[in-house]
Amino acid sequence: MPEPRRTSGAPRRWRLVRASGIAIPASVRRFNERARARRIAAARPWLLAAVALVVLGASAWVVFASSVFGVATVRVTGSGFVGASAIRDASGVRLGAPLATLDTDAITARVRAIPAVADVVVSRHFPRSVLIQVTLRQPVAAVPIGASHRYVQVDATGVPFRTVSSPGDLPVIDASAAAAADLGRDQVRASLAAAAEVVVALPSDLRDLLLRVEAPSESGVELVLTDGRRIVWGDATDSQQKARVAESLLAQPGKVIDVSAPGVVTVR
Repeated sequence: MPEPRRTSGAPRRWRLVRASGIAIPASVRRFNERARARRIAAARPWLLAAVALVVLGASAWVVFASSVFGVATVRVTGSGFVGASAIRDASGVRLGAPLATLDTDAITARVRAIPAVADVVVSRHFPRSVLIQVTLRQPVAAVPIGASHRYVQVDATGVPFRTVSSPGDLPVIDASAAAAADLGRDQVRASLAAAAEVVVALPSDLRDLLLRVEAPSESGVELVLTDGRRIVWGDATDSQQKARVAESLLAQPGKVIDVSAPGVVTVR
């Protein structure tokens, strides 16, 4: 039976089919593979850069913003009579704060504001520790505070830093005007600094004879000995030379030894 003839007005129906590998010429396949390889090669640096940025961003967040490397311990050395807890409180370091972003200069300034602290070194120790190394002032003398029967210890530079009930074995510096409210005055600080420098320069034999140091002014330092004799010292310049001269004259009769000008010494 003959096949019916297609009418001229009937639409053609098209269907897309995937050509088999056999149907695609080898040269076309090689061209497509090279084109794909070029696209991958061109995109690889951008992909690697994107991955690196993601990794760096995640690492930065972990180190600088998260608590993964947050402060877990604050170690303090050299705190002495001040106490480690007082140093930690003054430091202002918050547990859990990102270690990498700690402002060590600010921490140092806060701890150094404690009067008894002479020096401080703050360091980070990854992964989660802060070390605060403190050097305290060393007392060389004690200053009576008015009529309170209490004393303030001063270091070798005359800086007052600790209130105590007794001078103990320390020499006493009588700065006369050094009441509690006056220790910050420039004139009193200068007197204390001069007196402290003199005390540090004294040899042990002369220091053993020392009852007190009177320092009404920076240039008016005098030593009062346990036997009542006085050594007029003047200012703190040439203190070591003055100490040698004064020690050599202790056997001489007289109540006052004036070494304020060590080249022209008088005993009266």
